[in-house]
Amino acid sequence: MKIQTKAASVGALALAVALLATGCSSDSSSTSASGSGSALPPTIALQGVLDLTGIAGASGSAEQKGMQLAIDEINSTGFLGSTQLTLSIQDDASNTGIAANLFSQVVASDSPVVFGSGSSAEALAQAPIAQSASVPTLFAQAGANIASTGDYIFHSSPNQLDFFPLTLQYLQDKGIKTVTGIYDTDNPTVTSLFQIMTDSASKFGYTVVAPQTSTSTQTDVSAQITAMVNSGAQAVFVDGLAAHNVQIIKQLKAAGFTGLIFGQQGAGGGYLDSLGNLADGVTFANDFNPGSQNGTAPNFVKTYQAKYSATPLNFSAEGYDAVWFAARGIKQANSVDRSAVRDGLVAVGNAGFTGALGDITYNADRQEITNGAVLVVLKGNVETLVDPQPKMPTS
Repeated sequence: MKIQTKAASVGALALAVALLATGCSSDSSSTSASGSGSALPPTIALQGVLDLTGIAGASGSAEQKGMQLAIDEINSTGFLGSTQLTLSIQDDASNTGIAANLFSQVVASDSPVVFGSGSSAEALAQAPIAQSASVPTLFAQAGANIASTGDYIFHSSPNQLDFFPLTLQYLQDKGIKTVTGIYDTDNPTVTSLFQIMTDSASKFGYTVVAPQTSTSTQTDVSAQITAMVNSGAQAVFVDGLAAHNVQIIKQLKAAGFTGLIFGQQGAGGGYLDSLGNLADGVTFANDFNPGSQNGTAPNFVKTYQAKYSATPLNFSAEGYDAVWFAARGIKQANSVDRSAVRDGLVAVGNAGFTGALGDITYNADRQEITNGAVLVVLKGNVETLVDPQPKMPTS
C-alpha cells in the first residue's frame, strides 16, 4: 500500500541534503536552529512507550539507552541551537492493552514526534491511535508493514523480512538440504518470517519437514521438540518471540539435537545470554553488529561504551538512529507543529543520512532502508560476524 505525502519544498530538500553531509558524529558543526529566525522553543519534550519489562523488555531497555545517548549528543553539540531535548519513556510491560492506553496519553501530550513499542503486537495496537491523532510516530522493530497504517507512521529500523534471506543464503552455502522449525503463532512478524522460510525452500535448495507451532507463553514444547528431532533435519529454525527462544533452544539441546540452529533477530540482543554455551552456534541475521564498520557504527560503539560501560546491542543502535532522525525532522521543519515535523521527516528520509546502522534512507512508504545487515553467530554469548559473510541474495 502506497500513501501519497505532500511534496517538500525546494528549500526543504536543500536543507535535507545538507544534513546528509553532517552524519551523526559531525553534527556538532551544524548551524544553530534555535538562534535568530528559529521557531523552536527552549525545550522540546519527546515522549514514547516501549517494552521495558515483560517478554520483550530487554529490547526496549536497550533501545532506550541508545535513544538517551542520542539526546545527550544532540544537546551537547548544539544540533538544534539553544533548544534542548528531553526524553520520557513509559513501560507497556509487553502488554497490548497497556501499550494502547499509555500511547493514548503520549499522543495527547505536546511531543512533536513520539516513539512506539518495538514488539509488533503492541505497535499494531498503537499505530492507529497515532495516525488518528496525526502524530508523527517512529517504530523501531515492530511489525513489518507498520508504516502502512498511515502517513504519520514511520518504521525507523530496517524491515527484518528484507534481510532475513541472508540467513537462507547461508543455509545454501552450507549445503543444508533439510530444515525443520517452530514458530510462535501469536506474533505477526514471527509468523511472516516462518512463511518466508517455507516459501523460499526451492529457491535455496532445502526441504521443510515437520514444521511446528507454539505460542510465546508456552513453556513446555517437548512434543514439538520430539517431532523436530525425529524428523532428521539438518537444521532447525527457532522462530520464537524474544525470550521464548531460550526455552525452545534449551529443550532442543536437551533432546540431543546437534545440527545447525538458526534464528531471526529476536535471538539477538542478549536474549539468549541465560543459555550460556548452549547458545553457541546459533546463527541469525541482524541489522547491526558492534564490529561493523558501516556508517557511524565505530563512533557510536565508542561513545556508548563510554557512557554505559557496555557493548551496544542492535536495539540500542536503532533507538540512537531513531532519535537522530526525529531531531533532523524537527530541525528541517524549524517547528514543533506535528504536520510540519512529519513533512520534515519525509524530506530528511528522502535525502538520507548516515547513522549507526549505515547509510539510511526512507522509501515512499516511510520504511527505513539501510545497507548494514550482517550474519552473526553466537560464541560465548557474543554476536560474532560470520566469516566469510554470505552475499545478500537477489529477489
